[in-house]
Amino acid sequence: DALAMHLLSFLPSFNIFKVAKVSLLAQPAPKLAASFGPIVEKTYSRYDRVLVLESQTPLWSPPTTPEQRQQIATSLASHFKLTGQQSLSGTMDLDRFELSAYQSNDRT
Repeated sequence: DALAMHLLSFLPSFNIFKVAKVSLLAQPAPKLAASFGPIVEKTYSRYDRVLVLESQTPLWSPPTTPEQRQQIATSLASHFKLTGQQSLSGTMDLDRFELSAYQSNDRT
C-alpha cells in the first residue's frame, strides 16, 4: 500500500492521467429507483458517463427488484446509451457486483 500510494503521488506530476470529477449517489434500491429519474433530468448534462454498480449480495438493504432495475434503466435511457455490462467479483462472497456503463447520447 505504501508503494502504491507513493506511485500515485509521483505519477500525476507527469500529467499522464486525465483528471475527472466523480459524483457518487449511493442509496438503497427502493429509494434510488424512486428518486433517480428527477435527479437524471436535472443533472444529465453534467456527465459524459454513468456507471451503475449493483451489489449482488447487499448487506444493508433488500436486493434490487427487476422492477426497480427497470425503473433506473428507463430513467437513464432518455439521455444515456447502455454501452456495456460486466460482473465483478472480489475475494469475498460480499464482493459481487453487476456494473452497467452508460454513455451520454450527446457525446457519442
